[in-house]
Amino acid sequence: MSRAWPDPSVPEKIRKNTVRLLRPFRPDGATLRLIRWEDESLAVSKDFLDSPPLYRRTVGRFLIRREVGAYRRLSGVPGLPRLLAHPHPEVLVLEHIPGTEVRLLGPGELPPEALSQLRQTLEEMHRAGILHMDLGHDSNGDFGRDTNMIWAEHGQLYLIDLAGALMIPLPPPLFRALARHDLLALTKLRRRFFGGTGPEPEEDLPPWAWRLFRFLRKV
Repeated sequence: MSRAWPDPSVPEKIRKNTVRLLRPFRPDGATLRLIRWEDESLAVSKDFLDSPPLYRRTVGRFLIRREVGAYRRLSGVPGLPRLLAHPHPEVLVLEHIPGTEVRLLGPGELPPEALSQLRQTLEEMHRAGILHMDLGHDSNGDFGRDTNMIWAEHGQLYLIDLAGALMIPLPPPLFRALARHDLLALTKLRRRFFGGTGPEPEEDLPPWAWRLFRFLRKV
C-alpha cells in the first residue's frame, strides 16, 4: 500500500480518472467518486480535493487520516471495503462494492443471512475497539438518510463510511452501551425486512443509555 505524501499530481489523476460522482462536493463533507484505479479496475475515492484550501488542509486531512487509521485497524474484517491506498493527505481509495444501499431495498430483497453477516462485522469491529456510530439511527426510530449499509451483488452485507467511527478508549460501561447502539441496526433490519414487531435483545439497555441516544438524536 502506498504511503501518503503531498504528491501534487494525485489530485489531477483522481479528477482525470473519475467515472462519475457518487456524492458531489458539499461544504461540510468529502467528495465521493467512482474512479479507474491503477489496474483500471473501479474503486472509490473519498477526498477533500474540492474543499476550500484551509478546510481541506486542516479538517480534511485530519478526517482522512483518522478514517485511514480505522480501515487499517480493521483490515481483514468481513463486511468492510478494503483500503486500497492513501496516495495523498486529502485522499483515500477504497474497494468498490457493486450493490444497493439497504435503505433502497424493498420487502423480500434482503435475505436472512444479512443479519448474521451484520452481527459478525459489528462484533469484530467492537473486538478491535472501534464503534461505527452511524448506521442510520435517527430520532424517529427508523433508518436515517445515511444508512451506510450496502447489500453487495455477490451476497454480502457491507458497512461503509467510517468517518464517524469512535476509536478512543472509553469506560467499559459506555463502550458496551454504544456497541449495543450499533447493534440496534439488527433490530431495524428485522423489523423492516423480516416482520419483527416485539422487543429485541439489542433494545435491552439501561435507561441512561436511552437518554444518551435520544440526546444525540441517535435512537
